[in-house]
Amino acid sequence: MSGTLTAIGAACAAVMLAGAAAAPSTTDHHHARPHHHYRTSDQRSYEACRDAQRHSANTGTVAGAVGGGLLGYGLGGGHALGTVLGAGGGAVIGHQIGHDTHHC
Repeated sequence: MSGTLTAIGAACAAVMLAGAAAAPSTTDHHHARPHHHYRTSDQRSYEACRDAQRHSANTGTVAGAVGGGLLGYGLGGGHALGTVLGAGGGAVIGHQIGHDTHHC
């Protein structure tokens, strides 16, 4: 059972790391901050993008917490501390990866 959970945790970590490598960097855009003088249609487009960005960040948080918790459980030998630390770290990483998939 422990070997299976370790394999699942390792697979989740590989998926999270692959997503981090594939996520575009925020520094390759020429606008560091969003402009706040949009026309009405532009404002709606910006708000839709921000909604998608928040949704992706929330999804990434949940997926990262689950994957990190499984990885922490497997690497921590089934102890609660490993699970909690893995879930917390996975949530933070997943949130950032999800957030960085949309640039508004």
